[in-house]
Amino acid sequence: MKKIIILAFLFTSLFGFSQYGTYGTNLSGNTTFSGNNGTQGTYGTNLSGNTTYSDNKGTQATYGTNLSGQTTYSDNKGTQGTYGTNLSGNRTYSDNKGTQGTYGTNLSGQTTYSDNKGVKGHYTTNLSGQTVFVQD
Repeated sequence: MKKIIILAFLFTSLFGFSQYGTYGTNLSGNTTFSGNNGTQGTYGTNLSGNTTYSDNKGTQATYGTNLSGQTTYSDNKGTQGTYGTNLSGNRTYSDNKGTQGTYGTNLSGQTTYSDNKGVKGHYTTNLSGQTVFVQD
């Protein structure tokens, strides 16, 4: 489930064309996409059971699960990282470039974010109904 949520977030946030393109399935059973911005690619499952992603802009990534149940990823640009949940139930992220972050919920029920680069804040809804990040 975590893998699906992360892939959906990554896919829509990085490429931002989820509603502006077409999707299909190739002969291998992998999902294909073609965005109005020219991005084309596939995502599916490799023989090891890991989820793979590639596009025509040179991005290739693999997502899997390690022995402790955390989602791992690596890409062709040298980034490797892990998503998981800590003992407090907060979602955590770390990568081989030194970034570590945590998403959680504060006592007011707002989603919070903090990382080791000094970013700290919470998400809220503005008067227009948009979700925005407010730094503390």
